[in-house]
Amino acid sequence: MDPVITVTLTKAVAATNLVGFGLTGADFALDRGTAAELTISGGATNCTLLARQIYIFTGVGAQMSGTLTIAVVPTSGESPPTFVVNNITFASASITWPTDEGPVTQALTTGTPMPLAGISASED
Repeated sequence: MDPVITVTLTKAVAATNLVGFGLTGADFALDRGTAAELTISGGATNCTLLARQIYIFTGVGAQMSGTLTIAVVPTSGESPPTFVVNNITFASASITWPTDEGPVTQALTTGTPMPLAGISASED
């Protein structure tokens, strides 16, 4: 089974009308066949899932909280994926991914790439 990543946001606020979540410089892509969930208050107008990015179109100042869960699939090579969150501020945010030694959870910072070192297939 493809690795599943989980992003948890608490008291997130959109800094612009376009909030992005996704992978950069990776030999992985988001699995478009996987459900992605995020609770949004303040009115999202659109959500777009591309090969490596999820874009949420919303109003500046829209509040978001909840969990975003999505599988990632290898596309080539062996480089681990790097995850980035853009155009959003939050009280706290974390990302969890599976490794051979068990799940790893790290804090996220807006605009700072988080390498998903040791990512491995989920055991579901």
